[in-house]
Amino acid sequence: MSGEMQRCVTARQGPVRDPHLKVEDAKIETVLKTSRSLREAVPADAVFATLDQVFPDGLDAFTTTRLLSGLAKKGTLEFTLFAMSWHQMNRYELNLYHYNAVIDACAKIGAWTNALQLFSEMKQKRMECDAVTFSAAIGACDQGGQWKTALQLFGVIAQSTAKLDTITFSTAISVCEKVGEWQTALDFFRVLAQSKVELDTVVFNATISACGKAGDWNKALQLVDVMMQRNLEMDTIMLSAAISAYGKAG
Repeated sequence: MSGEMQRCVTARQGPVRDPHLKVEDAKIETVLKTSRSLREAVPADAVFATLDQVFPDGLDAFTTTRLLSGLAKKGTLEFTLFAMSWHQMNRYELNLYHYNAVIDACAKIGAWTNALQLFSEMKQKRMECDAVTFSAAIGACDQGGQWKTALQLFGVIAQSTAKLDTITFSTAISVCEKVGEWQTALDFFRVLAQSKVELDTVVFNATISACGKAGDWNKALQLVDVMMQRNLEMDTIMLSAAISAYGKAG
């Protein structure tokens, strides 16, 4: 087949997928099916045996990322944690993306103890955490009702050199609202305002809500004014809060 004809065939069929990826896809799907079948009880030996059988020659970092991300989204947390242990037992390197995927899975179900354990492992390995790591760890504590722990964790995070984003701050501010720490919420807001991170609607909403629940309607109105000056949109909940603030502050 001529080169021109080959290009025409490829254009019609779409890009040719790497055969290696097809094989790895099938292996990952096999593990995912096994994880779904073991939802009631997940013995560590069964997880190790499955991974030994499916990946007898090991796996690279890219495949590990896809495997752990898939397990975090579609498998059980227990199976995913055992899979991480299997990697460590076989001395496969776990990186930032691997930990982030699993900590995020912990956050979704409020498994805060597991999230903090993974976060601690990262610190022990001197891995450079990012905003995704911090937001997921705080979110796990939040979902698990461990709000004081979440704020303590944020205090540790704020002293780090990592770049925090609006999601991390809005999560922390929301936690402040739940425990009535509105002054701490304002402190977080000021830190964010002084940073290079652009303030968005989510951060303003969380801070205004915290002030409103604390009865500091004047501060809430000040933040509403700032939002209007920056042409930030307010949702229905915030509009109701603003109207209530005007009434109570007046």
